[in-house]
Amino acid sequence: QALRRIRGGLVLRALARAERIAATEEEVEAEVNHALTQFAGTTNDAEQHLDLQSLKDLASSTIRNRKVFQFLEERARRNGT
Repeated sequence: QALRRIRGGLVLRALARAERIAATEEEVEAEVNHALTQFAGTTNDAEQHLDLQSLKDLASSTIRNRKVFQFLEERARRNGT
């Protein structure tokens, strides 16, 4: 299953690159702030316990993947599948 997830991630990344799909700074910031408040109730408390760059990278990847899936769904609807 690990190989399947890795392959899936590589496919998503390649498709995002080919279609120029990316997370905006605003989207990443909103996702990070949401995660931080979920973690500890306040962003200041969470920032002291987490690696913010890793959290931003994760948020960016999550948003990008979400957008890729939306792209694929829209394309499938247009093609009638």
